[in-house]
Amino acid sequence: MEVFRIGIVSKIDYESGRISVTYPGRGDTTQTMPYLQLGGEYHMPRLEQRVAVLHLSTGNEVGVAIGPYWDGGAYTPPVTGKDVFYKDLSNIPGKAYMQHDAETGEMVLKADKIIFHTSAGEISVADIIAAIGGA
Repeated sequence: MEVFRIGIVSKIDYESGRISVTYPGRGDTTQTMPYLQLGGEYHMPRLEQRVAVLHLSTGNEVGVAIGPYWDGGAYTPPVTGKDVFYKDLSNIPGKAYMQHDAETGEMVLKADKIIFHTSAGEISVADIIAAIGGA
């Protein structure tokens, strides 16, 4: 029994944070299994996205999907470099992300709409730009 396998996400249970994985060429699909999230983040994979899976040596019944990976082919990092941090915030590449370059000190937060929420209230970036006479 292979303990480490690569499979394709075939089912997602968003409420429980679990997924099922199909192994191409083998014709078998797992039961739903936990999807590993580090640092308390919630970001489920896309259907048909390739993921790495760790199984117990007893078989496919028990395992943990540890997530997608950069494969150097269809799924490659959008930015690279020493001391570069990049985090996709959407399953649509480039739609929403955070990026920091330690060399330049530049921090980018990209989203269609950015809103700051505080105990004093909330304001959007669009409202700030409008208030200072920007575009």
